[in-house]
Amino acid sequence: MPLWVVGAIENMFELYNSQQNRIVALACATIVFLCMFLYQLFGSLFIGWQFLGFAAKPDVTFQIICCILIAAGVVQLAAKSFFDHRELKYRSYHDERTGIPNERKLLEVLTKYTQSSDRETTMALLMIDIDELKEINVSIGYASGDELIAQLASNMRDIVYGNLQLFKLSGGQFGLLFPSVENTEHVNRVTDDIFKNVSSVFYADDREVYFNVSIGADYFDNILFKPQTVIRNADFALQQAKKNGGNRFVSYDAGAAKNLRDQSTLDSDLRKMIDNQEVELVYQPLINSKTGRMRGVEVLSRWNHPIHGYISPSRFVESAEQMGLLSKLGIQVMIEACIELKEFDDLMVAVNISPTHFLEPNFVDDVLEVLRATEFPENRLEIEITEAVLLENSELAVIRIREMRSLGISIALDDFGVGYSGLSYLNKFKVNRIKIDASFVRELETSATSRSIVSTMIHLGREQGFEVTIEGIETQGQVEFLSRFEDLCYQGFLFAKPMGLEDFARSEYLISHQNRGPLLESASEVSLLPSPTRDGSISYAATNQVPIEETPAILAA
Repeated sequence: MPLWVVGAIENMFELYNSQQNRIVALACATIVFLCMFLYQLFGSLFIGWQFLGFAAKPDVTFQIICCILIAAGVVQLAAKSFFDHRELKYRSYHDERTGIPNERKLLEVLTKYTQSSDRETTMALLMIDIDELKEINVSIGYASGDELIAQLASNMRDIVYGNLQLFKLSGGQFGLLFPSVENTEHVNRVTDDIFKNVSSVFYADDREVYFNVSIGADYFDNILFKPQTVIRNADFALQQAKKNGGNRFVSYDAGAAKNLRDQSTLDSDLRKMIDNQEVELVYQPLINSKTGRMRGVEVLSRWNHPIHGYISPSRFVESAEQMGLLSKLGIQVMIEACIELKEFDDLMVAVNISPTHFLEPNFVDDVLEVLRATEFPENRLEIEITEAVLLENSELAVIRIREMRSLGISIALDDFGVGYSGLSYLNKFKVNRIKIDASFVRELETSATSRSIVSTMIHLGREQGFEVTIEGIETQGQVEFLSRFEDLCYQGFLFAKPMGLEDFARSEYLISHQNRGPLLESASEVSLLPSPTRDGSISYAATNQVPIEETPAILAA
């Protein structure tokens, strides 16, 4: 038989294997039959058939043959469609690689339980996933990762017994449904079997790959539950297990889930707040210990949430850092502070900057752009950084500090003494000022160790030629101890709490500032160091102050 004939036949069968093409072929045959039926209305068209020995009339013979062919085609098409539909349905409810029922089947099974259950029974859904799947895919390839999932599926089949139902979900995840749970020990026994028999070594290209699994579970009643909610809860528990280090079993906690949802909503609101530049600034004076006058002010950020009120800076700053918005927030704070305090002549303005932002390549350009746009003097800006900067990249930190100081911008080392670098790196990092952390100041009146540490840090800073600021001063006793040291800078609630611009402009510290701003008409020469009143209480320098936690606007991680 010629090759072209063979090829034509193969192409014909290939086309016929498609259900869509079979339907087209059947439709064409039907059309031909109808056309011939119309032709027979106008006379016999196949007279020549009589010469072939057919006794029946040509039109009747043709109709019989066409009916037989069409009936055979319909039967074959129906049979083929039935088997194709059954295979398609099987594939739609089963994972192609492992043959295990998939998530669609899980949803169907859970839905049936909601519709057919006539008694209340505790059920459970376990979600199992490979902890290191992403790393494995990157290191040995996705093909080997698929083989690992197939091996895990085989291991999971071996431990499924009784009425337990196994499902293959997305990625490397598996679902294990308990239609009835007598007690939690039943689930615990199964999870123990999973950890013992499923997590093992996997061989790929003569390499040993060890992997672990994490398990999340949701317990629920077989009535009044939503399938999607059960799957979401079990997946949440799984993610908590992974977040806690992996290779562990965690049950769904409604309280933890609510906190996560609340945090997610808060993060969304925080992004909107930063995008809309709605951060509020408050200012806390830095007081000269000798004169009692204000030498500068630290800028702190506040977020007044429309529903929850003021959010703790330590909370929203951490969220901003996790979302990669801390640099943007820091620039906003710097811009607004420079604008609001520009007219307060000679007042030093200290702005906290995150370690990641400080070490970014474009940080110097960002600061110069802010100063240029606001026309704020370089020598009035002080950048506060934490010791985390020194730990992350000490060489780059040295370069960045040198660049900032060459521009006339001061650098202060905030929270000094908390990290590991403070005492040993001072000689290397030539900052202008160190700020002794409030945690050391808090126990000055009761702890000889704290007094010794603070004294040592003050002397060390003086020997290196740094100015020294004491943070978190709250009592007169702390001031009495610190008064033995000259030329310190005080900061704390004893002198003034953070306050808005309007209150700051009216504060006695600003009035006493020797180079007062244009908003004020007179200056006081009276020292404003706090002192006990007749009734033994402490008098504060500023009034109408914002009673909010003292936390830097850009808090180091």
